[in-house]
Amino acid sequence: MKTVILCGVSLLLIATSLAQVATIDTRGQKTTMPSLHIGEGTLAGASSHDALKLILNLPDPSRLIIGKPFDYELLVANRSGKTVLLPKAAAWSEVDDVGQRDKRYQDLQISFEVFADDGNLGFLNACLMLFGNASRAETMVALQPGQSVRILGSTAFAPQWQRRPAQTTGTRLMAFLTVASYVLHPGDRKDEAYRSEGHQIYSVESDGNLYIEFPAPQ
Repeated sequence: MKTVILCGVSLLLIATSLAQVATIDTRGQKTTMPSLHIGEGTLAGASSHDALKLILNLPDPSRLIIGKPFDYELLVANRSGKTVLLPKAAAWSEVDDVGQRDKRYQDLQISFEVFADDGNLGFLNACLMLFGNASRAETMVALQPGQSVRILGSTAFAPQWQRRPAQTTGTRLMAFLTVASYVLHPGDRKDEAYRSEGHQIYSVESDGNLYIEFPAPQ
């Protein structure tokens, strides 16, 4: 309980020291994926790991239930010396370049991993995806140096474990955020899939100090 209180206090102190420019509330929203047939593609690396800081907070880290949804709050801060643009649209239709042969957009993906002190690892998949288009300002949030954006979300606590967990003590929850830009190229024929060319822009993880508790699976 002491660790939970300290995490909450730390988040509050950091949040008040950063200028928040927006809140993206995705709770109750359903992400709509691209309405295109996307086939093969490439994704280049070389993303920045230092431009952003990611802070994860839960309303009650001691009451997670396997298979049940939980709410989370992410504070994404720009700690670089230049403007950072982050996608914020939940619907693909908001960024679709209708009428354009090549489709250009960015996506922001959030996932979670559960770490146990005995080395066990659990993955929470398909947690959140947001879209943005640099030519549509309403789909992006601009963070000046020192500014932050708050992302509110909800997802099911259903870890896919490396091995069946024996206990729940010493278990931490970490969030991972990536931003990538894509260009979708159509095939020569109408029935051909789009080819994707992607490049990772940002990649960041939370600090890993958020301890959680939940009943072990029976």
